[in-house]
Amino acid sequence: MVTAQFRGTWQELPALDLPPVTAVLAATHTEALRAVKTCTSGDAELLLVAAGRVDGPARQQLLDDGFAVWQDGVVSPPTTPRPPEPGRVWLLTSGSTGRPKRVAHTLASLTTVTGPQPDRTWLAPYSVGAYAWWQLVTLGLGGQDLVFVEPSQLDGWPALA
Repeated sequence: MVTAQFRGTWQELPALDLPPVTAVLAATHTEALRAVKTCTSGDAELLLVAAGRVDGPARQQLLDDGFAVWQDGVVSPPTTPRPPEPGRVWLLTSGSTGRPKRVAHTLASLTTVTGPQPDRTWLAPYSVGAYAWWQLVTLGLGGQDLVFVEPSQLDGWPALA
């Protein structure tokens, strides 16, 4: 797995220390992948999104709905804590019909390719937390090699791959 800040395997990637119900507003793919590693244990609940997609009112709504909010290494506690739905992974819609909405998944429901696969390296230019991003992450969890490209690296991505 390759990102702007990390080269290694899932086993070598350090997990984040997160509360049981957390919305991670990730600035980088590395932060996002560390959050994914944390949620692979199955006993936490995670909403993962690119930091720039969540404005002040949306952030407050997450806190009011029982999510702790992790951003830049700082955790804001929820307004009203609640127990996790173990294994729950939340995605945000694009917001094409108004404000983005949460859609409930699990890692299993996001995994569309199962069984043995030939070794491949996958380029992941997608925004953190997008459905397409998760599709590639689940391939990586299954052993495929992944190369994540930050927006600032778009011109030089062939060198990364």
